[in-house]
Amino acid sequence: MIRKTRLFTPGPTPLLPAAQFAMAAADMHHRTPEFRALFSKVLAQLKVFVGTQNDVLLLACSGTGAMEASVSNLTSPGDRVLVLTAGKFGERWVDLAKAFGCVADVVEKPYGQTFEIAAIKAALKRLDLGDGASPVAVFVAWRGSATFRRLDDFCKGIADGLAAVLAKGHPIVLAGDGDVGGLIGIHYCEEMKIKNPIVSIDGLELKEFDYIDIGAILDSSGAVPVVIKSLVFPTGAGVGKDWQAERTLAPAPASAR
Repeated sequence: MIRKTRLFTPGPTPLLPAAQFAMAAADMHHRTPEFRALFSKVLAQLKVFVGTQNDVLLLACSGTGAMEASVSNLTSPGDRVLVLTAGKFGERWVDLAKAFGCVADVVEKPYGQTFEIAAIKAALKRLDLGDGASPVAVFVAWRGSATFRRLDDFCKGIADGLAAVLAKGHPIVLAGDGDVGGLIGIHYCEEMKIKNPIVSIDGLELKEFDYIDIGAILDSSGAVPVVIKSLVFPTGAGVGKDWQAERTLAPAPASAR
């Protein structure tokens, strides 16, 4: 029997032979013309894959690094955020929001269950959004299939609860771990004809010590700058020895996007 490799982080996700062969090829320096050509090709094909004309980002980190980037760039200390949690990654969103000084309003469901439109609307109304003067970020751990009915209920619940925010022209800002960010964006634009900007980041999974900063959209080009900051490094390391990471983060100089 032929052994097939599967990834379970999460999964099962099959590894295509073509991808395995590519990873086994010789390394390519990231400042060479060959790498720039390959990178440009990958970005162009990703636009086709996710169905967008806008820029796409590749983050050199685990999913948790992207989760942290979402919280650190879409919120500020003291912001109130709504977190829908029905599993481990929902709990991780709660921890991240609190770590960055946000006031987390948490709506919980047992593991594996989903949320009704009424529950989302009620939770958003409890946030005391007032006249919608400030945008609101919503973090959600998506579970199960992305059927039209589920997407429609979810998107309408968010839009209804953020009616005052949207009326002020603020964007809908969503982040989550499920592979539904593109579908949510398409649903808002194509089905609901929402005119507000949509920020929908998905496929996020966390690993300790990853730290990436995503900047504001540049009006001149529509690009999103990405600044890599220093990680948390051990105070000392040696073979067979445990190490204790320092608890301070030192930002590195800004790099090009």
